[in-house]
Amino acid sequence: FLYYAEGDGPDDTGVFGGELDARADRRLFAADTAAVYAQSGHLLFVRQGTLLAQPFDAKTLQVVGDPVSLATSVPMEGTSPAFSVSNAGVLTYRSGLTEEQQFAWFDRAGTLLGTVGQPGHYRGVDLSPDGRRVAVHRHDGDGGDIWVFEPRGTTTRVTSSPAFDNAHPAWSPDGGEIAFVSLRNHNWGLYRKHADVADTDTLLIESAEPKVPAHWSAGGLLYTNLTGSEGDTYLLPFGAEIASHDGASSQSSPVATP
Repeated sequence: FLYYAEGDGPDDTGVFGGELDARADRRLFAADTAAVYAQSGHLLFVRQGTLLAQPFDAKTLQVVGDPVSLATSVPMEGTSPAFSVSNAGVLTYRSGLTEEQQFAWFDRAGTLLGTVGQPGHYRGVDLSPDGRRVAVHRHDGDGGDIWVFEPRGTTTRVTSSPAFDNAHPAWSPDGGEIAFVSLRNHNWGLYRKHADVADTDTLLIESAEPKVPAHWSAGGLLYTNLTGSEGDTYLLPFGAEIASHDGASSQSSPVATP
């Protein structure tokens, strides 16, 4: 597995590789973002605004040779790079900075099929499991809401209280629900809600620390619990009502620490 970490010194910051049955992780190289593994045998990452491809041996966790520049002026939000690579070897990336974004559907040939929604400040994009809908966080002023964009151009507002700063949507495995983080009563909580039904949302877990949902699988919801500039990653299994979290609850088992 690969992960990105920030430490106190230059040797503690960068892209790391590890194995599930070994405790010793290895720092691979310095970078400004997390790395994405491509089937071509390369690690793609951004360093000082340049998108680079580094030859990589996944069996030995060793980099080979020197990185090759693919694109310049590639922006990032935090440590999340503005690019993606498919298993077929197709690379997409964004170049330059923009004040507002416009969502649009493209086919496999790159032909514009149509725009979706209004231009705005969007963060946290998650594609549904069937690849036909997109959940996004639209940021307005001091907060935002979760929206779902449909293939035909229709939009559904999943949450309706932007002051709660509803953000970081994550689809359920069956595509029926969305998990997200929301700030309510001075606590950050993880909530789940049906994507197509105007019902109430359900609180899963909350605490004073911000939370960032990452992925919802059959085993539960993977999220990061932030403390200042650092954070631990937890797996929240479903099956029991969980209403509070102090950072070390036995009902929310940590699976990794940076």
